[in-house]
Amino acid sequence: MAKNAAWLLGELPELERAGVIDAPTAARLRARYADAAQGGGALGLSAILGALLVGLGLILLVAHNWDQWSRGLRLFITALPLAGGQAACVYALWRRPLSQAWREGAAAFTALAFAAALALVAQIFQFGGDLDRYLLSCALVALPLVYALDASLLAVLVGAALLGWVGAQDGAARAPLLVLLAYATLLPHAISVWRRDRGSLRSVLLIGWLVPLLFAALTVAMPWVRHYGWLWIGACALLLILLDDGLGGERSLVRRPLRAYGELGWALVALATTFPEFWREHWLARYADGALLQAGVVLGLVLAAAGLLALHALWRRQWLLAALAVPVAALALTQGHAPPAVPLAVFFNAYVLAIGVAVIQAGLHTRLLRLVSSGLTLIAVLVLLRFFGGEWSFVARGVAFVATGLGFLAAHAWLRRKVRP
Repeated sequence: MAKNAAWLLGELPELERAGVIDAPTAARLRARYADAAQGGGALGLSAILGALLVGLGLILLVAHNWDQWSRGLRLFITALPLAGGQAACVYALWRRPLSQAWREGAAAFTALAFAAALALVAQIFQFGGDLDRYLLSCALVALPLVYALDASLLAVLVGAALLGWVGAQDGAARAPLLVLLAYATLLPHAISVWRRDRGSLRSVLLIGWLVPLLFAALTVAMPWVRHYGWLWIGACALLLILLDDGLGGERSLVRRPLRAYGELGWALVALATTFPEFWREHWLARYADGALLQAGVVLGLVLAAAGLLALHALWRRQWLLAALAVPVAALALTQGHAPPAVPLAVFFNAYVLAIGVAVIQAGLHTRLLRLVSSGLTLIAVLVLLRFFGGEWSFVARGVAFVATGLGFLAAHAWLRRKVRP
């Protein structure tokens, strides 16, 4: 039953594109057969645990006798897992092409077997090597398997290996543009998975892992990014929000990782701009050298993409979405200058408050409790930050916190009743 249900779920996108069934019918079929397709999950988990225990036992036995074996025997044993992984890939493609578990497992096992074999061969022959080259080699060898077996788990492992490659490099050798090019090799797979399984757990986890890995790799590759600081975080966050809006998708924030990361980053930057000290420290003169150039190019690309999407939102009269670009624009315009700190802080206090109210109104209009809660949370954090920023006594702060908390709980309960259908 599970196999037939999985086959049916795999055919639904093609049937929907061909016009055989409409979107509501496809959604009902997915809801009806989703549990049946995963019926073998418990058995699959038991098989994975059993195989893991057997593998760990074999590793212990091999490690105990490794030094006593000849070089030829050690090479033979090193090649066995890699050969087994390749056989599993062939089996998955020819005999189990509809099984996502077989494809994912075979691809990940083969890539890990290659990484282990490469390390063991270097140890057997006493080859010297750098960690960054080793991780890059593992990522490049695993990349074709990502597309050959449509393996999202392996794509995440490749992204993690690329992050390790950047981190292991010498600081002077890191090239942000090369990092962008390396992660761009995973972009076609991510787009393909998102188009076929939009909102599914697989696409959410894939994008939810690759985005922070890319951000971390670029940040590590650009130690000079601290000279751009909040502008880098704000530009990336704004770009994620605008990309998520353009892609559309699920109403639930849990299944929209781009939106979740973007909103968190935007809130951090917007709330930071409400402090006068932020503007006094942010403008300090930046030195420029050749190393800073690539970081500036990458930041310029992110700002250009975010700016174009913000103008598109403005052209479509999405006022709230376009207004989210104000902190990034202010940071970009004040780079290298001494802006008036207090007026800017006052302006952004009013700005964040206005955004919070606008988000609440949008939630009431669309009857989305998530938007209402987001707006209330933003205003609550802004109020609490003002309490921390003032020279109040502990008793006064405690009373203010309790009163503010009770007020927001009452407002949330009232708005929840208003939003409920």
